[in-house]
Amino acid sequence: MSDQNQYQAIRILDASMTATNTVPIPLSFLTATAPELKIRIEPIQVRGDADTQSPFLQMLSNPNAISRITPSVISKQGSDLAKNLWTHELDAKLISRHLDAVVHSLKDLPTILPEDMTLAAYVKREDPRDALVMRYDLPYRSLNELPEGFIVGTSAIRRKALMRRLYPTLVVQECRGNVDTRLAKLDAPNSEYSCVILAAAGLVRMNLQHRISAYLPVDKFPYAAGQGALTVQIRTEDESTQRALLRTLQGGCSSPVGVWSHSQWRKQSVSAIKASDCSQVHVLELGGVVVSLRGLDEVRDHASACVDSDADAERLGVDVAGRLLAAGGGEILEAGQKIEARECVHVD
Repeated sequence: MSDQNQYQAIRILDASMTATNTVPIPLSFLTATAPELKIRIEPIQVRGDADTQSPFLQMLSNPNAISRITPSVISKQGSDLAKNLWTHELDAKLISRHLDAVVHSLKDLPTILPEDMTLAAYVKREDPRDALVMRYDLPYRSLNELPEGFIVGTSAIRRKALMRRLYPTLVVQECRGNVDTRLAKLDAPNSEYSCVILAAAGLVRMNLQHRISAYLPVDKFPYAAGQGALTVQIRTEDESTQRALLRTLQGGCSSPVGVWSHSQWRKQSVSAIKASDCSQVHVLELGGVVVSLRGLDEVRDHASACVDSDADAERLGVDVAGRLLAAGGGEILEAGQKIEARECVHVD
């Protein structure tokens, strides 16, 4: 019997690989879970990775973009628009059966998936924090040490908004591309950047932890929902607390929304439980922040709940999102969408 008959062959695109240029992390996980599968990795470069220079809004406003952006489209689709630069082409290949599964960084996926697609598995989450990487020839180790006017590179709107809010004396400049590309821009002899902010997970997966100058504290600099996690997307035929919060707010990698979460087991008093119940409960705490694009305003809140199921986690995410909206987060996001719409209209 030939190998083709012995194994079910599936083609997988590792979209997360384009962000890190590493050997696909989930391959060993998939083969260990389903050893009967014969897996072929198929790297594909999508529009979001092919253009490493243009800001997101300019890419979406380009006549050659997947769908021409308009103010009304921004108001309806929110931050998922920018994510389509990474997912639209892959979704088409998945539906056409050119691919059988796609491995994504969870934070890069739209908060609402197409009806005919689902997330089948998650790889163990890496460190979700943001990391600061200083240029080799500079003596500084933190953002607090940088002199006024020094340039910080990042492409995430969330990071830009937080930087403007927390470090108004520093200059934030667009810095796009995968990890290798951004580090090369930082290390270039004539580099304009003093440092860049990257997801710690990508650096760890590439064995580049030695480049991390500092981890940004989550109480001041919340990370993106799903950051550090990889997931496998498949067709429906063959999520979590943070994503519930994000979906309710319509936030994502192109919105100034950050999150943090912490889970622990807590003991209950004997009087608080029934005889049939466990003496410990799993408590999940979730916090979120919404920052204005200019960094002038923000709202923060958090809540905790006993979580025994996905439904419990979903309710907690929606609860924290509701708190943020009630505290003015909705107005901040709406104002940001109007700014995005005006900037898109004026981009040639």
